Amino acid sequence: MRSSFVRGFTVVELMIAVAIFAIIVSIGVPSFQSLVANNRLTSVTNQLVGDLHYARSEALKLRQDVTLCRSASPA
Repeated sequence: MRSSFVRGFTVVELMIAVAIFAIIVSIGVPSFQSLVANNRLTSVTNQLVGDLHYARSEALKLRQDVTLCRSASPA
């Protein structure tokens, strides 16, 4: 005689798994948003430091004052 039961998950088990997943995600999302904001700030800071180093090296190479501006326009 063959066994006719089907292996799988019941609806209750799936609902519990979805609920646990939702709780974990709701706890993790604010931390992830904070991490993304901190990484953006770090990236911008590193870019500024790199630009300052580049301006200093150009000033030393050209033996004249170099100005670092926020905008890309020549004015």
